[in-house]
Amino acid sequence: MMKAGHLRKTLALSVLMLIGIGPILTIAAQPEDQGSLANKIIGIYDQARELALRWATRAEQAGFEDIADELKRAVGKADDLINQAKDKLGSGEGTEAAELARKAINTLREALLNAKEEYAPSTNLTRAKRILLSTIKRLRGLIQKLENSLRALEDRGVDVTEPRQKLERAKEMLDDATGLINEGKLKEAKEKVEGAVELVREVYSWIREHIKEVKKEIMEKRVRRIVSAAERTIEKLKNLEEWLIQHNRTEAAAKVAEARDALTQALRDFNDAVEEQNYGAAREALREMLTILRRIRQYVIEYRSQRRTSAGTGD
Repeated sequence: MMKAGHLRKTLALSVLMLIGIGPILTIAAQPEDQGSLANKIIGIYDQARELALRWATRAEQAGFEDIADELKRAVGKADDLINQAKDKLGSGEGTEAAELARKAINTLREALLNAKEEYAPSTNLTRAKRILLSTIKRLRGLIQKLENSLRALEDRGVDVTEPRQKLERAKEMLDDATGLINEGKLKEAKEKVEGAVELVREVYSWIREHIKEVKKEIMEKRVRRIVSAAERTIEKLKNLEEWLIQHNRTEAAAKVAEARDALTQALRDFNDAVEEQNYGAAREALREMLTILRRIRQYVIEYRSQRRTSAGTGD
């Protein structure tokens, strides 16, 4: 099947070709040679007739039955005129034959011109329907994603009643728009789609703001956990240092003190940065605390593993 855009361009070229015949016939239309003119028109008629029928078939395949029917009717009328022209020419009536032949070729030319004019708004209508249906499809996909986001927020305890109601209204408007498109009411359908777009936009903005709040809350909880872990670890390291000193393990106590001091300094840097609202420095201090806590945890895991190994061998 020929695409509508290609059909329109080629139809236009066909019209231009038939229009171009006009000046040639006018120049050749000398009063003393009307029979010759009639022969020339009859000679090109079959080509013009084939052209019109070809585009009638292609218009029909593209879904423009009314345009195809118009072209076929024009061909039938032109056939009658050209047959009359042939009869007149056979009877030696050159002037009448030329006039009938000219009417025949002009009938085809006007039919193609009319078809081109009728095709333009039909093409625009088809394009508008396609754009609206494509927009509706994209909006339905977006609504589904937004509904998933709402469920995730709801699982975190956020009240999503209002945005969910808006999405339901948007889906109803898209259903209405689809029905209006099928009825050919594109203006009303467009208004419904625009209303749905506005509702979707509002829900998207609502979700974006609440996701920011949720992320902020998650980050704050994480920060509190890290700070709390740092404070507990500092206290444990302090107690461990004292125990090691009491048992004359000064070298180990020094390493513990070093870790405790580093962690204490990172915690102090974090609190100072937060107090000064220097959030970049606060992030750096938080990363330092995490690094130290991980090193301590790794050391404890390795130490316990060594103790179990030693206990197992009896060393």
